[in-house]
Amino acid sequence: MAALSGFNPKDTAIVQEMYKASIPFMPVPDSTATIQLTKNDNDYLSYDFNAASNQFAVLSEVYYEPGWNATIDGKPAPIVKTDYILRGLAVPAGKHTIELKFEPPAYEKGKKLTSVFNIVLALLIIAGIFMEWRNSRKRGAVAVGNS
Repeated sequence: MAALSGFNPKDTAIVQEMYKASIPFMPVPDSTATIQLTKNDNDYLSYDFNAASNQFAVLSEVYYEPGWNATIDGKPAPIVKTDYILRGLAVPAGKHTIELKFEPPAYEKGKKLTSVFNIVLALLIIAGIFMEWRNSRKRGAVAVGNS
């Protein structure tokens, strides 16, 4: 926390020691570098990025590790806790699409289980309708035969 006082967040990012291994390169200043938020949903963020040198992007999003995944051009990228509370990403030089998705494992597992149980329920309903139809045909055949 002490490192956060007296620094310029425009050109400096503070990263805790435990997250430094997630940054594969030192960023190089580039006044022409751009990053633009192109989509902002509750569980999905997309950015267009362009720079002539390796950069470290600090995103104005609160760092929350469980469930958030980042990709750069579809390849997984580690999210780095930056400036004590924000998210950061090491982005290589070039033009890239950065995506952040909220995909908590418990939600995905629950969605799969719900799908399976919905299929089982539909099959049980279809089986029940078939059994009722078959029984009604038998009753109709018996009633006609006894007349």
